[in-house]
Amino acid sequence: MSDESHRYEVRVDWDHDRIGDLIIEGKPTIQIATPPEFEGGVPGIISPEDLFVAAAATCMMTTFVTFSKKMRFDFKGFTCKGVGTLERVKKGFQFPYPA
Repeated sequence: MSDESHRYEVRVDWDHDRIGDLIIEGKPTIQIATPPEFEGGVPGIISPEDLFVAAAATCMMTTFVTFSKKMRFDFKGFTCKGVGTLERVKKGFQFPYPA
């Protein structure tokens, strides 16, 4: 695969109720579920909404580390807090694009 294209593949297997497993070959399985804010949601289990916000925060961290190393910037730590607000729109819910 060229440096211009990177493919990421996941699989989700339903387990029961609104709970399933997120499977990525060669990596730990993550139990996932509908968030508790929705009907039938399950508290205490990672949701797709958690993963969406986590993906943005993780991208920020990896970008910071990459550019810091390129600039030979010696940092002692990094913390990024991600917050996403899912809002009701006419046909469901969405994370609004930041202003």
